[in-house]
Amino acid sequence: MFRALATAAVVSGLPARLSACAVPVRADDDRSSPLGAVLDLLGVPRAQVTMSVGPPRANRKPVLQLSDEGGQPLAYVKVGHDDLTRSLVRHEAHSLARVAEAAIPTLRCPDVLGLVEREGLAMLVLAPLPFPGRALPSRRAQEALVRCVADVASISGPRRSSWSTGPWAQRLRASLADSGPTGGRLLEQLATLTDLHPDLITSTWHGDLNPGNVLLHQGGAVVWDWERFEDGPPLGADLLHHHLSRSLFVRGQDPAASARSSLETAPDLLAPLLPAADGQEAVAVARIYLVALAARYLEDRRDNPTSPVARVEDWLLPALERAPTTPHTTHRRRRP
Repeated sequence: MFRALATAAVVSGLPARLSACAVPVRADDDRSSPLGAVLDLLGVPRAQVTMSVGPPRANRKPVLQLSDEGGQPLAYVKVGHDDLTRSLVRHEAHSLARVAEAAIPTLRCPDVLGLVEREGLAMLVLAPLPFPGRALPSRRAQEALVRCVADVASISGPRRSSWSTGPWAQRLRASLADSGPTGGRLLEQLATLTDLHPDLITSTWHGDLNPGNVLLHQGGAVVWDWERFEDGPPLGADLLHHHLSRSLFVRGQDPAASARSSLETAPDLLAPLLPAADGQEAVAVARIYLVALAARYLEDRRDNPTSPVARVEDWLLPALERAPTTPHTTHRRRRP
């Protein structure tokens, strides 16, 4: 039953109204099936399975919730079903191992119970995370968010370095070089930033720290979805991503205005992370982040050409090309 349902979801694509469903399954119905292997890993004979499939996008993958007969969650399972999603699932398993090894008390992420590969599926099995308590009010939440970004950055870094010569920047340039004329224009932006700001503070970043992937609470932060975790981007990119994602997908603001706001507010937004830097360095970090985000959307467009945010030439690229780049034209705002 699960095999047919999963095939319909990940190969054919379920309509949005059918993107979540629940079916009872038994491990002993087919011990060699992908789900049977997961239940064997958990050491349970049966489970209730709820499968959700997100909106159409290149990295869409089913997520399973396995619960016992009383409805208590046993595990969550991310299912990679093609080259892209399998690589993301495997990368997340590796990323979560690094985060766990860092053992940062104020940063929590799901424990990896195992990675099951069967019949062309890569299935990352994650332990449920208990709800840590009430969410914080907005002012304290911003302070906790900055601490969360700093915690993630501490896994490798921060350090001042020639950011453009590292593997992260090399992968970024390679991606843009494979993205046609728009990628070429973004490469020009990156070259200008390299000339103006050859050295920046770099670190690790979560890579998709949007409001849906982090829960801020009194003791720190719970963070999910580590499939974009990387070494090498400028410190502060995660904070900018949270700011832009909230503007786009929570508040529903205009994409072009949101991109411009990312550049205009960068000095104040990044001041807690870059206290010794001037406003120009913060704006440079924001510009590099927007180039990297544009590269990601262009990659997605190759697999999902209908995605509106993937049309970066309509909002991200204009914000970058119209903003001033010379050091004397931008100044940090004074705090009240």
